[in-house]
Amino acid sequence: FLSEFTDLDEYDGANYVRKTLSGKALSQDLAANVARLAADDITWTSLGSGTRKCIGALLFAEGASEAQRRPLAYIDGPSFPFDGEGVDKFLSWHADGILVIV
Repeated sequence: FLSEFTDLDEYDGANYVRKTLSGKALSQDLAANVARLAADDITWTSLGSGTRKCIGALLFAEGASEAQRRPLAYIDGPSFPFDGEGVDKFLSWHADGILVIV
């Protein structure tokens, strides 16, 4: 659960907010024996610089409190690290989906 992390260093740039995934879709490919999670891309409007760069995204299942939010995946890659520069920042997911579970 998120409450169990002792060093969850969340990005702190101006206009940063946690985002809820929209347009979620879960699909199963029985022939390939995989499941895929997809969702709409994310935009932060006029994202400001933080005290440090954003190095990844943590996906978690929503809960009423940090003690009820389960981490699902940590995402990093070519979109990271980044620092806000007062412009819109986009996080675009891979065409295969956010998660591919084999």
